[in-house]
Amino acid sequence: MMKGPGETVRDPERSEERETSSVRLAMLGMIGIYQQFVSPIGGVDRCGFRPSCSNYGRQAIRDQGPFLGVILIGDRQIRCNVFERPGYPRLPNGKLYDPVSDNLLFEP
Repeated sequence: MMKGPGETVRDPERSEERETSSVRLAMLGMIGIYQQFVSPIGGVDRCGFRPSCSNYGRQAIRDQGPFLGVILIGDRQIRCNVFERPGYPRLPNGKLYDPVSDNLLFEP
């Protein structure tokens, strides 16, 4: 049996569209630079929330766009402090669970 050229199999769940918004791309790039260079300086796993604040911001900008994403990031930064935060479920590792989907201003 002869082997032909390999076929690429596409998984629709894994396919990601290329980013076309320059503002969104710039914001995601800044968050990526922060995650790679600035965040490790303070130590590993310092954020009290899950997902971490930078991952939350990345997801908010991807899902809601740059304008609403910045509003959601600001809201999260206000809530991210050293005081006890009632109303958020705790994960087994002691972190507070607060996904972007729980804080949407508008339903997609």
